[in-house]
Amino acid sequence: MLAALERGVKRIILAVGGSVTVDGGIGMMQALDAQFYRADGHLLEFVAKEMVELERIDLACLDSRLQ
Repeated sequence: MLAALERGVKRIILAVGGSVTVDGGIGMMQALDAQFYRADGHLLEFVAKEMVELERIDLACLDSRLQ
C-alpha cells in the first residue's frame, strides 16, 4: 500500500481474506506502522497467539495519506 501511495494512488480497495482472516489484519497494519499494545502498556510483539492480549491500537504513526 505504501508503494502504491508513493506512485500517486489516491484510492485503495481492500478485499479481506486469506491471512487477514487469521490475524485480523494486524500484520498488514504493523507493516503500515500501527502499534499494538497490551493492557500493561507494553508493545505487543505480534504473533497470532498473542491476539488475545491486544488492548490498544495506536494509529498515530500511519502515513497521513491513509486517512
